Amino acid sequence: MPMKAALIAGVVVIAMAAGGFFFMKTSVTAATPETVEAEIAAPTGPTFVKLPRMLVPVFHNQRTVQFIELDLMLEVANDDVAEEFQENITLVQDKLISDLHSRFDFTAGERGGQVDSTRIKRKVAAAVASVIGREGIEDVLIQNIRQRRI
Repeated sequence: MPMKAALIAGVVVIAMAAGGFFFMKTSVTAATPETVEAEIAAPTGPTFVKLPRMLVPVFHNQRTVQFIELDLMLEVANDDVAEEFQENITLVQDKLISDLHSRFDFTAGERGGQVDSTRIKRKVAAAVASVIGREGIEDVLIQNIRQRRI
């Protein structure tokens, strides 16, 4: 039994010595800023742009009957489209509110009625496309829809 333990200990010592030898002989190069930048890939995938919260009034008989509060986010193709969107944010907001203002049915929210989210997504996509172009818009994400009756 002691002979077996001595043999196993000898094999372990030889393996550790060989590992240490190869570790010491391997050259290690320090990372330079150039190599780090080359190794880090630019982020790929969609870019998301959050729109400011919008309160859209719904009118009936020249009277506001409710407000619809929307939190929207756009999925755009890349950062260039996101920058263009940020530059034209006031024009996009104006177009969105004017288009949505005229599109809501005054009965939305009455007697258990719901606002049609797919309809809102289509209208938002069309309004944004009319300002910055359709080719950069991937999807419209609705984060929150809240109806407030007056």
